[in-house]
Amino acid sequence: MTGSKSAPLPCSEAILSLRARGGLVTVLESWESAFREELGFEPAPFRGNFEQTLAGAVSWLVNTAPWAYSGFAAVDEYHREILQLHGQIKAQVSGEPPAKRVTVVCALCDATMRITLDTPGQKCQCGTQYGWAELRQLNLANQAAA
Repeated sequence: MTGSKSAPLPCSEAILSLRARGGLVTVLESWESAFREELGFEPAPFRGNFEQTLAGAVSWLVNTAPWAYSGFAAVDEYHREILQLHGQIKAQVSGEPPAKRVTVVCALCDATMRITLDTPGQKCQCGTQYGWAELRQLNLANQAAA
């Protein structure tokens, strides 16, 4: 026998997932902690409930963005994760499906990279930096290699 005898949740599981531990606030707080550690600052204070913690982390990250984009070692990873979160939230609000991902092959080392039409640029594992236009000119990986 297949199926479930219980009724479905009366809300979006994806939204609950973004609000749960490991979701949006957890990701933003972890980046705030990384920034604070790099800068030699004290850990973030307790801020309260979900909304208060979200507002505090976002405010702190926005205020330190100039430093992060000019001197934080893991800024590319940070930027990618923020873009990914933005895409997930935008999809929940608009109802649009997530951007289709394709796999492209680095022109220098043949490593593969996953991108979308929104990917602004990406660094390959070999260290080669590709901008938006250069990524779109790379060869697509065949399905067997991807």
